[in-house]
Amino acid sequence: GMTIDAAAEIAAILTTGGICGIEPSCGGAGASYTPSGPVAKDEWHEGYLIEYAARIKEAVDVPVMVVGGLRDPKMMEEVVETGKGDLISMCRPFIREPDLINRWLSGDTSPSTCESCDGCLKETMRGRKLRCVQVTRVDGTRKEN
Repeated sequence: GMTIDAAAEIAAILTTGGICGIEPSCGGAGASYTPSGPVAKDEWHEGYLIEYAARIKEAVDVPVMVVGGLRDPKMMEEVVETGKGDLISMCRPFIREPDLINRWLSGDTSPSTCESCDGCLKETMRGRKLRCVQVTRVDGTRKEN
């Protein structure tokens, strides 16, 4: 892994080359990583990269997108309102709930039902179609996988 200070320095250098936005992320096949090393599943928490993004934001003059297990729209609003990030980036919640934004816009602002099980990623690594394979259905019932 790389230290957050090194990442901030590299981000600042990239902006001098014309980068117009940065999404500090982490990870790789088979493991979850922060910029400074692996994250054990029991250490994972929603928004685990917010503080890393905030540190990068201090070093650059371009928009910073925050990613990293974000599921609750209230937390996302707080990230932007407090200046820790400029934009929110998500992937797996949309695989789980393709109509998520419309659900939120209709007034149901409960967090995404994505459990971050990584089953969708594992499917693609097996050469299969991208899809949610989460055991808990959107309606809360369980299914056999």
